[in-house]
Amino acid sequence: MVADCGATCAKYVLCLFNFVFFVVGATVLCVGVWLVADKNSFIHATKLNSVLLDEESKLVVEEFTEPDVVQQLAYVLIALGTFIFLVSFIGYCGAIKESRVLLTAYALFLIIIFVLQVT
Repeated sequence: MVADCGATCAKYVLCLFNFVFFVVGATVLCVGVWLVADKNSFIHATKLNSVLLDEESKLVVEEFTEPDVVQQLAYVLIALGTFIFLVSFIGYCGAIKESRVLLTAYALFLIIIFVLQVT
């Protein structure tokens, strides 16, 4: 029974962290979709917030609020959010169901992410 305590704790910690990343991925995905659907409101909001900035910072904000840059940012956010969403979903489901296949796929994704981060 003592050995089961550590495994159960690891299972629920893995579930908790994957749920948090699941929510973060969904949020990033929603922001990306919002930018594709209505980039003008984002541009308007950033220009309103740039009133408090100095001149150099205002130039940087103006460069990044160009419609083409916002469009590219939206697609990057959609791709990134989808990837985070799917990987965390696989990890969450694998931990809850204790599925060896899903946990192996999750581990492979984490190894790929780690290798890409190191290089």
